[in-house]
Amino acid sequence: MNLTDLTDELQAEAAEARATVAMNRLTGVRQRIRTRRRRQVASAAGLTALGVAAVILVPGVFGQRADRVPAPPTNPAPTRLSDPLSFASDQAGDPLIAHGVSAPGSPDLVLRFTPTDTRLAISDFCRMPGVTAPVKGNAAFTFDLKINGHAFSSGDCSKEATANASTMSYGDDASKENRTAWAELGVVAGRESVIRMTAKPDKGKAAIPPQTRLGVGVYALSGERVVDSGVRIKVQAESDGHRYRLAGHTAAPATATRRRLSLHVPAGTHPVMLLWGNPGDDSRGGRTRTVNLLVDGREQASNSGGSVGSGDVLDDAGPHTVEVTLDPGLRGTMVLAYYVRTD
Repeated sequence: MNLTDLTDELQAEAAEARATVAMNRLTGVRQRIRTRRRRQVASAAGLTALGVAAVILVPGVFGQRADRVPAPPTNPAPTRLSDPLSFASDQAGDPLIAHGVSAPGSPDLVLRFTPTDTRLAISDFCRMPGVTAPVKGNAAFTFDLKINGHAFSSGDCSKEATANASTMSYGDDASKENRTAWAELGVVAGRESVIRMTAKPDKGKAAIPPQTRLGVGVYALSGERVVDSGVRIKVQAESDGHRYRLAGHTAAPATATRRRLSLHVPAGTHPVMLLWGNPGDDSRGGRTRTVNLLVDGREQASNSGGSVGSGDVLDDAGPHTVEVTLDPGLRGTMVLAYYVRTD
C-alpha cells in the first residue's frame, strides 16, 4: 500500500470513528502501555505506539539477512532512574536527545529541540497525583501534544502516568514514509522544532490540580539493529522493568502457500520475551484479518494483520516452539524473534 492509498484509507476510517494509537499496522497491540487511553490525531503514515518493550521493526528489501546476533557490549548499560518524572538516558539503545518536565500545577509545557536526523520517537506523560485512572475511557483530565503547531497525540492524565510508559513514532524508522511524516510536522534535521503539551479538563472548566506534571522526551532511533529477510529488528529491548537482548530470530516473506513460520526457543534461566507479526503487509483488508501467535501448538495471542507484537513473555523458562500463522490474504514478511533477560 503506498502513502496515497494509506491516506485515503485512514481518512475513510476517521469519518466513522476516532482512531486510537494501539500499535497501528506495524507495532502490535500487546505492548503493556500504562496510559489508559491514547488517541491518534495525526499522520497519514501511521503513528505507532512502541510501548515499553521498545522494539522497532522496519520492512525493507527482501534478500538481506543477518543470521548472527551481535554479542552483548562490554560497557555497562545506562542507569535506569526510579523517579517517575525522569526520562531514561536511552530506550533500549535509542538515546534521549531532548526532554522537559513542567513546573508543578502548570497546564503547559514547551520543549524546543534541534534534531540532527528525523528518525525519532516521542515519549510523553501527564501525571496528576490524586486523580484516579479513567474508567472505560472517561478521564477527568486529558492532554494534547503538538509539534510545530501540528497535532501529534493526546491522552489521559492520571496518578499512574510516568516517563517512558509509552513511546510513539511513525512505524518504519528508516523509511521514506517515516521521514515524510515528520517533515509534514515541520521536523527537519538541523532546524529547531517546538513541542507544546497542554493539560485540560475533559469536560467543564475544572482547575488543573496543583501537583500536575507534564513531561516529554525525544529519542533518536539510532540503536543497534539486525536485518532478516528485509526486516530490521532491534537488538535491545525492555519490558516490565527488565532488559532483554535479541538471542534468536527468523523471517520469511508470506506467500499464497506459506502462511506459517516457527522458531525453537531453548530452555534458559528466565522466560524469554517474544516479538512476532507480519510487517509490510499491504493487503487492503489487513486490519480485518488476524496474525496469530502459537506456543507449543496452543494459541497465545493475536493481532490485526500488518502489525508486530512485542512484550509477550512466556510463562516459564523451559524449551518451547513458537509459531506465527496468518489469515488468508495477508501479505508482508512473517517474523519471529526471542529475547533473553540480561538483568
